[in-house]
Amino acid sequence: MRYVLTIATDERTQLERVMKRDALKPCEIEQRINAQMPLQGKINASDFVIHNGGTLQDLQHKIEEFLAMIEDCDTGNK
Repeated sequence: MRYVLTIATDERTQLERVMKRDALKPCEIEQRINAQMPLQGKINASDFVIHNGGTLQDLQHKIEEFLAMIEDCDTGNK
C-alpha cells in the first residue's frame, strides 16, 4: 500500500528552523512557505500526520513508531 505522510509543525517553529539551516531573511522564508500548499491542505490530503514540535530525537522516535505501525498493517494485509 501507499500512504501520504505529512510532518507538520507550527509556522513559527518552521521559520526558526529554516533560519538556522539556511542563510535567508525571514521575509524570504515566508515567501517560500507562502508559495507552498497551505499546511491544512497538506494535512487534509494525508493519510497520517506526525506533529514535529519537539527535538530531532523526538521526531526520529515518532517516525520509527510510524514505520513499525505501517509494517504491521502491511504484513496483516498480505
